[in-house]
Amino acid sequence: MVYIKKIYRYNSTDQNDILKVHFVSCIDQLLVHPKEQAEDGVSNMQRQRAYSKTIKIMEQHLSSHTEATSYFDDHSPSNSIRKLLSLPHVLLPTLNQTMEAQQNPVPLYNLLRYDAALVARSLEIQRKSHTRQPALPTTNSVQQRLLDTSSKTVKGLVLSTFHDRNGIYTCGSALAQEYLKEQWLTSLQCGFLARSLALQVDYHDPEEAYFAGLLHNIGQLIFHAEDSDEYLNSCVYKAPKNTSSNTDNNTLLALESRRFYINHCELGATVCKSWNLSKQLQDAIRFHHADSHQIADAHILTRIVNISRAITEGEFTRFNQCTDSVTSLLAMPRDHVAPIIESAIAQVSDVIRALAIPLSDNIVRQNLVPIHDNDCDHAPLQDAIKLNQLTREIHFCGILETVKGSLADANNEAEIQQEVQTAAATLFDTESVYFFDIDHAKNSIRGNNRIDSHCLTNELSIRIEKGRSILADALIHKQCVDTFEYSNDDISIVDQEILHQASSKYLVCFPLFLNEQPFSLVAFAVNENDLLRLPSNRKHVEYFSHAIAKSLLHVKNKCEQFDSVLNAERSLYQTKLKRMTHEVNNPLSIAQNHLHILSVSESMTQQQQESLHIVQEEISRASNLLKLQIDNSLSNKTTQHPVNINETLSDLLLIFEDGLPQDHSIDTERHLDKNLPPIHLDDTKLKQVLTNLIKNAFESLNNDGWICVKTHDNVIVNGRQFIEIQIADDGPGIPPNIIDQLFSPISSSKGTCHNGIGLSIVKELTDQLKGFVSYRRESDGITQFSVFFQRKTEI
Repeated sequence: MVYIKKIYRYNSTDQNDILKVHFVSCIDQLLVHPKEQAEDGVSNMQRQRAYSKTIKIMEQHLSSHTEATSYFDDHSPSNSIRKLLSLPHVLLPTLNQTMEAQQNPVPLYNLLRYDAALVARSLEIQRKSHTRQPALPTTNSVQQRLLDTSSKTVKGLVLSTFHDRNGIYTCGSALAQEYLKEQWLTSLQCGFLARSLALQVDYHDPEEAYFAGLLHNIGQLIFHAEDSDEYLNSCVYKAPKNTSSNTDNNTLLALESRRFYINHCELGATVCKSWNLSKQLQDAIRFHHADSHQIADAHILTRIVNISRAITEGEFTRFNQCTDSVTSLLAMPRDHVAPIIESAIAQVSDVIRALAIPLSDNIVRQNLVPIHDNDCDHAPLQDAIKLNQLTREIHFCGILETVKGSLADANNEAEIQQEVQTAAATLFDTESVYFFDIDHAKNSIRGNNRIDSHCLTNELSIRIEKGRSILADALIHKQCVDTFEYSNDDISIVDQEILHQASSKYLVCFPLFLNEQPFSLVAFAVNENDLLRLPSNRKHVEYFSHAIAKSLLHVKNKCEQFDSVLNAERSLYQTKLKRMTHEVNNPLSIAQNHLHILSVSESMTQQQQESLHIVQEEISRASNLLKLQIDNSLSNKTTQHPVNINETLSDLLLIFEDGLPQDHSIDTERHLDKNLPPIHLDDTKLKQVLTNLIKNAFESLNNDGWICVKTHDNVIVNGRQFIEIQIADDGPGIPPNIIDQLFSPISSSKGTCHNGIGLSIVKELTDQLKGFVSYRRESDGITQFSVFFQRKTEI
């Protein structure tokens, strides 16, 4: 009955579905309850004959369509592999490892390789990925495939184990839990022993031998995942222990073949083929239950796995038997056998202790590994505790994934801080969360609360010195620091102020890292310390900090990318504007030249001369307006360098003096303060300011007059130190009617005033340099412009 139902179950897509449903229905009607048998008067003999007849008819019809009716022959048992169970003792450290920020895949690989179920699920995921993307590179090496498996994929495997079971993870009945532990131990023993033997016989790929041994019973795990306790009762525990004969109908392989039309050896080889593992490995798994005389001439890997399985499952009643078999199959010296087995035992024992897996006396007695410190009496309790820890970890992981999604959607630091506040209250019962930036130039910590700009922490600046604050201590030690063990007298005043601001008792501070260097700091204010005292929850804080750091860096990168694009667009705009200005200035210059030729003509009347002069002024103004557009398009950001003001002024004066006609009558004076230090300014913008002022002064004199340039150090304005640059001339000055619009871009008449487009540029650039400009007309007819800049001798 069970056999027929399995045929139906695993061949539901076959074209004879209707026929099979009919036969199964007939059999179900035959196998009724004994009480119903007595009522209908049909004898057991009659029912048995009908049952046998139905079986024969069904087999005749099905045999014409398939030679083997096992689902596993024609399809990879993907759904069954998805159901494979792993011990919580393995899943918990594996999940924790996937949440670490490190990029090294080896620690995660060293956990995956100890569990056949996780290895199988990882290989199945890669098989599906390769099916969807055939161009992906493949390798036969299980080791390389596991190293290539991302931590995100492994985390998904662990979480999906919970998801598939509606959030409740269990290894099944006590019988099933015991079987899983035994299978885990048997697989690991066989793997380590196969690797040790492979090294001894110089097999070219010892890791392949290890994984062949680890996966040798993967078929049994798949049967159990699909059939649970039914498989155990009808096959595993029904078969006699320690037998390798395939001819006895009571052996495990025969029972499996009756139930599934395939045994676990063939099934294991089939799934390894679907994973595109080496054919040697496939054959090693296929023949791992073969008699020793059958594999005497087989491939070395087949012999290694076969003898490793036999030793692991205790088929040899005497050690001499074991030694003889190993020597016969692998041509190995007899005295090498015992050390190899002891080495494998030691490796397995180390793994068991590292993962803290309690084993029952029954498992220890039946297997190779002696566990001297195994607490078998409390194994069920320890299993329950580990399962509870795994459940909590998976639930936290689920919440953290949700938080990561919210943080990923944040567009700026304020939104990130808001999400962190909410998540921290949910996960850790925090009262408040405070954010701090690190000022490396001043070696200090500054508050950076974007949600509440009036927050007290925004006014704090804490030196990064040991003992100044737990914030500073967290940065110095590069780890999470708290005040749980501190009394009020031990907490610094600034920490007490933060706690008072939050109305809380304790602070928990942790730095955020970029390439192992802290770039920011977060502080939790809490009233209850029980939750965050737990080591597991401190780990959660660390994982949470990784998520915050990643989100903040993502936002910063987005801002930098935006600035980069903006600067590129601004540069393109400036290039186009300069090109356009150049093209426009060409015809303006030609027109200006022709107007100049006309203006010197003796035939022009006075009125015509004045009109030409106005046109010339308007053309000059148009040209200057274009220049102003270019200047305004430049970034307001300044690049500051130490500038020698006196030297800059002298150089500019020489340039203008060299450009004067030979018959000029302009005298220039320099009174430069020798004590004036180099001042940190944007030298390009400073030269633009001075050039415009000196140019206006020279143009106002019409080749006859006096210009004086002075500098003064330590000029006090409103209690602050400035340096002063004076440019004076004895020209006509500014007409009174335009004094109020002195620094606006209005029309001007060169030779009669100092205003116009040049002064508007001076005002704008001086503002950008955080200075100011002034104008005054002395009673003696001297016009003076003064420019003041902050006396910044260092940045």
